[in-house]
Amino acid sequence: MKFLLSWVKEYVDIPVSPEVLADRLSRSGLEVEDVVRVGAQLSHIITGRIESLEKHPNADRLQITQISDGKNRYQIVTGAQNVAVGDIVPVSLPGAVLANGLKIKPSQLRGVQSDGMLCSETELGVADTSNGIWILPPSTPVGVDFVEYGMLSDVILDISILPNRGDCQSILGLAREISVVLDCELRIPDIRYKPSILENRIGVRVDVPEICPMYIGRYVTGVSGETPLFMQRRLALSGIRSINLAVDITNYVMLEIGQPLHVFNVNALPDFGLSVGVSATNEMIHTLDDEVRQLPAGVPVIRSGNEAVAVAGVIGGKSTGVTESTADLFLESAYFVPSQIRRSEMTLGLRTESAVRFEKGVDAERVRFASDRALHLLQTLGGAQIAEAASEFRHDSHMIFQARSVPLDSQKVNRLLGTNYSNSEMVAVLTRLGFRVENGVAHVPSWRLHDIKEWPCLAEEIARIKGYDPIAPDLNLKMVPQDPPSRIQVLSDVTESYFVNHGFQQVQTFTMISPDDFSATKVPLPSEWLQIQNPLNSSESVLRRYLMASMLKTIAYNIKRQADRLRLFEVGKVFYVNSEGNIRENLVCGAMIAGSQNEVGYLAGDKGSAVSFPHLKGQLEALLDQMGLSGFEFSLPTYPQYHPTQSADLRYDGRIVGNVGILHPDVLRNYDIQIPIGYIGINLTALAEIQVDTPVFQPFSKYPFTRRDMALLVPKTISYHEIDSVIRAQLPESVVRYFVFDYFESEKIGADNKSLAIGFIYQDANRTLSDDEVNQAHENMCNGITSRLPVTIR
Repeated sequence: MKFLLSWVKEYVDIPVSPEVLADRLSRSGLEVEDVVRVGAQLSHIITGRIESLEKHPNADRLQITQISDGKNRYQIVTGAQNVAVGDIVPVSLPGAVLANGLKIKPSQLRGVQSDGMLCSETELGVADTSNGIWILPPSTPVGVDFVEYGMLSDVILDISILPNRGDCQSILGLAREISVVLDCELRIPDIRYKPSILENRIGVRVDVPEICPMYIGRYVTGVSGETPLFMQRRLALSGIRSINLAVDITNYVMLEIGQPLHVFNVNALPDFGLSVGVSATNEMIHTLDDEVRQLPAGVPVIRSGNEAVAVAGVIGGKSTGVTESTADLFLESAYFVPSQIRRSEMTLGLRTESAVRFEKGVDAERVRFASDRALHLLQTLGGAQIAEAASEFRHDSHMIFQARSVPLDSQKVNRLLGTNYSNSEMVAVLTRLGFRVENGVAHVPSWRLHDIKEWPCLAEEIARIKGYDPIAPDLNLKMVPQDPPSRIQVLSDVTESYFVNHGFQQVQTFTMISPDDFSATKVPLPSEWLQIQNPLNSSESVLRRYLMASMLKTIAYNIKRQADRLRLFEVGKVFYVNSEGNIRENLVCGAMIAGSQNEVGYLAGDKGSAVSFPHLKGQLEALLDQMGLSGFEFSLPTYPQYHPTQSADLRYDGRIVGNVGILHPDVLRNYDIQIPIGYIGINLTALAEIQVDTPVFQPFSKYPFTRRDMALLVPKTISYHEIDSVIRAQLPESVVRYFVFDYFESEKIGADNKSLAIGFIYQDANRTLSDDEVNQAHENMCNGITSRLPVTIR
């Protein structure tokens, strides 16, 4: 937010330079992003009145003007055609410097002496374009220094206002903060006005006090005149366009006090009454930005009769907008609950200056103050007559009117901060901040009710005002208490370390996806998907159930940019609705491999070898081993997004806890991917529930092992999972490991068969196994397999 330093100085004295002030504010919690000096080089610009105009004798497009500054007259030749006798304009005399650095000197223009130059907004750095000489308001005095009077030179502080500091979203709020930081006196704007004996023609009814707990409306008539130059300049430098006097005053007070206001054209209201409610389904409103908007049900609105004339706290309606000819006004000052304004913004896709302030929370006690300040300006600048009676509503039981008290314990504060401030020092700081401290209790000022909740908040306030530099860089505690990492955190750390150590790069994708991603990945649409109520766009409108869709987008993005050899993984959250209808989340890991397994290779088998299912399965088994987990089984896949013969589910105790495989070509086509993609998915939340025995070191056997092979002729309808289950059921104790080492298909063994060769390693930890023992055990196992499955030993 931009703050004009000259405006701030009206309410607080600043005895330091802008740079020093910026540093002090940043150290106290208000980050000053930039200090901008506007019109620093402008000089010797005055105001003058055009006393006469005559055509140049030697140039059709030039005019000779006689300019008066109240004491002297100057002859100036100009090419502008928008000037007339009596106009008051900016004049740069010899020695003046313009915004572009041009120095003005006396000159002869086609034989006529010209002692200066009439200036446009562009030449004075006020606007990027202009249509001629800047014609000033008739009330502008002549002969004054226009650089100062016209606020052409100023310092702008660009400050990042955090969501919890809505109290600093105004000139007065910043001045209050500066008065604390620099320990200076704060001055309050004048709010005095004289009411007239007028009937208040507009009544107000609030139907939703939980949304609008306070509303003040004032009937005003007889407003006339132009917006003063100082107000136009301050609005322009703050990024707001001048419209007319009444509207400009509401914007001016909003910037000054921090309370948004709105004015209605009384004569354009459908009914002599206003009500605050919520919109009906598909209700229409034509807003001030000339857009016709369709409102969903539940958006806070202001109505006159049955017509919505404003979106409460966001934007007014065009039909009741105030113009220069509007004389009868109704001034609105209200408090709207921040959460409701944020919801309106998201629903409409519209963020206004008013909404920005309401969404962070305004000071409820300043609602009336801001209204009175606007009435003061309407009367002093526009000659307004103000009805004495106001249309008011106040919901006293609303939480914003409930005082808040926080206990102040100096020992607790010092222990938290590592300081030794006395109680009186703390009370002094809090008192400067507007707190009232009595009997060890700090009463929170109205403008800080949105963020001061507990006693650590008081400690933070004391620390930022006293400064962080005096706090000694020592830790009072000899040992930092720390809970041991949770089981799921350990698994997460092991997973990340494993994939990083094996050449994968970690990515982090959005948890929101599009409903189309469900069909793109061949995942059945869940019956209860988690749809975001106010999505930023349709591509991020639901919470993901799986990581796969998010990662496929990343893979596709990189492949389109010729990065076709990828090893990516992500540890992130997925969301679902359980059987009880409650929203739950799981921490899962997904890893994807695209392109050749080896980037370079000199062996024929290494060059261009694509990702394979055995390689993926080996990666998953190695990760589980790294986690210290065992007892898993692989089964036929249940997910349609995988290749049916190159994928498997990972099960533990009958429960699916992961999956692995080559993605189905149909899925890859949906993402315009032409190369095979391998995926590993594991549910870390489910793995964390598995009980793990404390690892016990087992010594290596010093006795030799013996290998026996088994070659099976297997029908293609039988999966390896079925064979593996039978082997596990009757595996001899002396077998320390087994593995597949050969697989082939051939017409010689039949089109419906396949050949599978499995190696078994026999070994005992205490003795050497004899050949007879090994042969007998191996024969028994072969017989058990052939008796349970339709396979043949080759």
